[in-house]
Amino acid sequence: MIKNSINGKRYVGSAECFRVRWKLHRSQLNGGRHHSQKLQRAWEKYGRASFEFTILEEVDVANLIEREQYWLDKLRAVKVGYNVAPNAGSSLGLKRSYATRRKMVAIREAFPISAEQHERMAEARRKSPKFGAHVKQLHQNNIGRKQSPATLEKLAVASSLRWQDPQYRQNMVEKNTGRHHTKEARKKISAAKAGKSLSEIHRSRLSESHKGIQPSPETRAKQSAAQKARRAREQLEAERLPIPMRKRKSKTVSLSKEHLLKMEAGRRNSPKFAKHLDNLHKLAKGRKHTDEAKQRMSVAISAALQNPVIRAQISAATKGRKVSEATRERMRVAAIAREARKRDATT
Repeated sequence: MIKNSINGKRYVGSAECFRVRWKLHRSQLNGGRHHSQKLQRAWEKYGRASFEFTILEEVDVANLIEREQYWLDKLRAVKVGYNVAPNAGSSLGLKRSYATRRKMVAIREAFPISAEQHERMAEARRKSPKFGAHVKQLHQNNIGRKQSPATLEKLAVASSLRWQDPQYRQNMVEKNTGRHHTKEARKKISAAKAGKSLSEIHRSRLSESHKGIQPSPETRAKQSAAQKARRAREQLEAERLPIPMRKRKSKTVSLSKEHLLKMEAGRRNSPKFAKHLDNLHKLAKGRKHTDEAKQRMSVAISAALQNPVIRAQISAATKGRKVSEATRERMRVAAIAREARKRDATT
């Protein structure tokens, strides 16, 4: 503690080595560069002989900051003393003057931090036990905490503005390239999403964000490979599952036509299936197929229509259905375009 013997004001601090700390304070005060302007001005006003440096108590290093905070509050060293920071061991709550802030900005602009320095600082912080404990404490404090609708809207707007920046998107792509969730993490994500459906606002935002975006050939190849792998896994799991109705006395059991029709009618009347179709329609709204995809679809549909069974099924399914005027118009435009393509192909 540094005490002014004339007015009784004090400065409270802590140190592991008393002699070194006192020598540093005297050097800074004599040189006019002490971090506490209040103590510096008092030192210049009353003189060196008016101050005394004493020890309030000796404690373990682990309890040093805690006891410093105790004496700061007890002696009111911030309000009626020479301390400027209300929290021991931290600059939290410290209000700097406008001139000081301008000096800090000028220094930062004159000596910018390079990308290598940023990376070293981030790596040191990631390896810091104190930072890890701080992150865990924040996580514990936020468990069960729910944000208000206004806060959620602000967070959504801020996130949307960040993702509009091409540099931010590129940084996120580079950061997440090659990263994979563990099996435990995937199970947690699946359990968290189970039974939940996207809100209408969320669906509309996803639709707007995907409009006009054309995946690159590399992305399409990755999506195709992932889909093939998923189908292979599903087929393998289906083969492993015991299906007692699949075979009986070494004979394959086939479902009757009436049974298949009942299953199809039950699916069409299912609210869950109708909701699924509605979601697929909303997600596909505004998206455009590539020319290659259109060509593949046209070939597949033409091949399917060559099957008389499929044509009979389509005829039975559409029997009695009425087509709206808008659908008729789209069909007419599509037929005209199809005829034009055929004429161009022949010429």
